[in-house]
Amino acid sequence: MTQYVALLPPLVACLAYYSLSESVRLAHLHGHVPPEISTPPLSLAGISAPEYYVFAGGLASVSVLLKLMEWLHARIAAPWLALAPPGCESVAGLVTSRFYFTLACAGLAVVGIVPLQGWGAGASLLHVSGSAVFFSFTLAHGRALLSALSTDELAYLPTSQARAPLLWWAKAAVMGSGFLSFIPAQLMHPGEKGVDGGETLDINRGGVSQYWLVASLVVYLTLWGAGDLWLLSSEAPPASLGGDAGAPEELPPLVHESVLAAAAAVGRSVSRGAAAAGAPAKKAWRAAAAAALDASAAGDGDEAPTKKNE
Repeated sequence: MTQYVALLPPLVACLAYYSLSESVRLAHLHGHVPPEISTPPLSLAGISAPEYYVFAGGLASVSVLLKLMEWLHARIAAPWLALAPPGCESVAGLVTSRFYFTLACAGLAVVGIVPLQGWGAGASLLHVSGSAVFFSFTLAHGRALLSALSTDELAYLPTSQARAPLLWWAKAAVMGSGFLSFIPAQLMHPGEKGVDGGETLDINRGGVSQYWLVASLVVYLTLWGAGDLWLLSSEAPPASLGGDAGAPEELPPLVHESVLAAAAAVGRSVSRGAAAAGAPAKKAWRAAAAAALDASAAGDGDEAPTKKNE
C-alpha cells in the first residue's frame, strides 16, 4: 500500500508546471510582460495580479508538498538505513542532503510569496536570494544523495548505484544538466531591473536558461521521489545484512571435522590414562574407538550400543 506514495512526486511536478506556465500565460494576457519577451524569467510572471496569486499559491504549495515528500522518503528509508554499520559516513551524507532539501523548500516558498518587484528593494533582494537558495541547495541535495548512494556502505539499498544503476545515472544526468544551466540562469536573472532594465534578447536568454534549470530540477525531483519511494516501499528490508535469519542451517564440513578431532582427543586422553594404569595399549585404543562410536551415535539421535570390554 505504501507504494502509492510514489504517485505524489509526479503530481507535485504537474502542479509546478501548471503554476509556472499559467502564470506566464496570464502575464502575457494582461500585458504585464511585453509580447516581444517570449521566454520571460519566471520571476517576472509573479509580480502583478492576477498571475501573482497563481504563482505564489502554486510555488508555496509545491514547497510544502516537496517537504512532505522528503519526510515520507525519510520514514520509508529509516528501516533500511538502520542496517548500516554504526558511524556510517554515507548515512551522515544522506542526513546532510535532507538538511539541504529543507533549505531548498524554504527558498522556493520565499520565491513564490515575495514578488520580485512592488514590495520595495528589500523584498526584491529577498526574492533573488530565495531563488539562489532554492537552486543551489537543490543541486547540493542531489550531489550529496548521489555521492552517498554510490558507496559500498549503502550498496545494499534498492536505490543504490549498485542495485539501481539506471535510476542512479538518470538522476546524475539531469543533475549535471542543472549544473550547466545554473550559472547562466543566475547571471541573466533580471533582478530589480525587471522588464525595462535589460535588453530583450538578454531577458529571453535568461528565461531560456532558467527554464532549462527548472526543468532539470523538476525531472530530478520526480526521479528521486517516485523512483526511490517506489523501490524502497516495494521491498521489505532484511532482518540483517548477514543473510536469511530463518533459513535452516546445515552443519558445514568444518563442524564435522571438529567433532572427529574432539573424538580423537578423547581417545588419546583415554589411551594415556589407561597406559598410566598399566593397561595394554591395545585395550586403550579399543576404549577410544568405543568412545568415538558412542559420540557419533549420540549426535545422530540413536541409542548408542553398549560394549563390554574384557
